[in-house]
Amino acid sequence: QIRLEPEWIPRELNMRADLLSGVVDYDDWYLNPAVFSWLDSVWGPHTVDRFADHNNCQLVRFNSRCWCPGSEAVDTFTVDWSTENNWWCPPIALVPRVIAHARVCRASGTLIVPEWPSSPFWPVLHPAPGNFASFLLMLLELPLSESLIHPGLSGHSLFQGKLPNTRMLALRCDFSLSMPDSSSHLV
Repeated sequence: QIRLEPEWIPRELNMRADLLSGVVDYDDWYLNPAVFSWLDSVWGPHTVDRFADHNNCQLVRFNSRCWCPGSEAVDTFTVDWSTENNWWCPPIALVPRVIAHARVCRASGTLIVPEWPSSPFWPVLHPAPGNFASFLLMLLELPLSESLIHPGLSGHSLFQGKLPNTRMLALRCDFSLSMPDSSSHLV
């Protein structure tokens, strides 16, 4: 028994709602679904895609930055990751926060990152020459191609749909096994 009557409002009188339409996510990217499927067959099945939306999710269950259809949670950092096999393909700027939250949750999953030794997250992954962090169980170098990384719906991406200029890595992580300052050799 509800009746809706839409009413047009001029843009200058609707500034708050119009503000969100101008937001562009330059970290909106995801891994080629075929590469995801291969990794899922190796280290899966993954249960939750922690950084997705309804246009680029690799799994039925996903968390999103903002509300969207099908999202299980908005702001994945408010969720406990400990009981899931997590798929982490985050915006690059959030990698340190992903590692910190996964450590607190004692979570396990697959993390996709570029090999960037100058990045703030690299010393956490690779604390000393020849040693990787103890939470890293396995590392796979992903095959570089122009189709490895897909830009999100906005069409914007850090990688702009081009061949990445660095290796991309899939890291199998288990934070329940790691000690805060220990490191190990990867095979």
